[in-house]
Amino acid sequence: MKLAIILPSLANKGPIIYCKYLVEGLINRVEYIEIFYFNNIVEVEMPVKTTQINFFEKFDFSKFDIIHTHNAVPDLYAYKNINQYQWVSTMHDMYKEQLFLTHNRYRAWLIIILWTMALKKVRKIVVFSSVLKEYYSQRLSDKEIFIIPTGVPEKLPESISIKDEIFLKKLKSNFTIIGGSGLLTKRKGFKQLIKFLASNITFALVITGDGEDKESLLNYAKQLKVDKRFILLGFKDNAIDYYQYYDIYVLPSYAEGLPLSLLEAMSQSLPIVCSNLKIYNDYFLENDVSFFELDDQKSLENAIQNTLEKKEIYKRKAYRIFKDNFSITAMADKYINLYKKIESDNKKT
Repeated sequence: MKLAIILPSLANKGPIIYCKYLVEGLINRVEYIEIFYFNNIVEVEMPVKTTQINFFEKFDFSKFDIIHTHNAVPDLYAYKNINQYQWVSTMHDMYKEQLFLTHNRYRAWLIIILWTMALKKVRKIVVFSSVLKEYYSQRLSDKEIFIIPTGVPEKLPESISIKDEIFLKKLKSNFTIIGGSGLLTKRKGFKQLIKFLASNITFALVITGDGEDKESLLNYAKQLKVDKRFILLGFKDNAIDYYQYYDIYVLPSYAEGLPLSLLEAMSQSLPIVCSNLKIYNDYFLENDVSFFELDDQKSLENAIQNTLEKKEIYKRKAYRIFKDNFSITAMADKYINLYKKIESDNKKT
């Protein structure tokens, strides 16, 4: 089996890291894998050959058995150039809601119209949860939709820079550290955690990541006079190694797929607090993590306090869920079965 994966770029973003982990799980189980990408952003080193292609030029994919796309631009390219019987697309979140959170209204609608047109051609779609399956089943009723949870590698924490280590150890000696990670966008909901700091003076918030909302977050922290306890460490390609200094991991997003940062935190046995999104219902029971209601500060405070009071219990639960659901091997097994189904279906056509 020869597999082509098409990505928008090799930027250090969730869907790209997800594909890296997928390739690591598949690399010894298929004959050949090659990754194709459009934008000249290369931040993630892949374990297989990568080739930049032009969106407006047709590439010869005839040697590949399966074409696997991720995100809008690859899906639009596949719509124009790929045999639908070879094509499978992974949808990482609720695309309409996500676009309205990250783009202005007019641009979001344009992308939605074009992306929906492209998705009407694909025959098989992969999502991460039953919530996403229901979402796409309502919009693309004639598609086969498969649920395959994300997998991440399990790794021991490694050392970070001496400067960051000294700083975080000192911070941890004075405060309970809330950890977070991801793109700094409004969708991620980090302002809720900054507001939490204002009424909880024994806590500090440390976030690894960068993005368009950086200045807004910093200004908000200054406005609430918590800027000394709100730490933006910037982009870190080893963000998981910072988790060893956190007391708790909080994911306050307004919309999500199944974020890699959350799974990595669970792999490090961090107790989890997250916003009460339906997408988590497939994996977490009510007492596995602490949920809070979006934009409800009292709910957020109760969730954090509850988790810290039962910290050891929530640490064990987080790691157990990771082992049971989110290993690279489990993810690769499910994709191999899907790829074989695509090949089998193609032989019947």
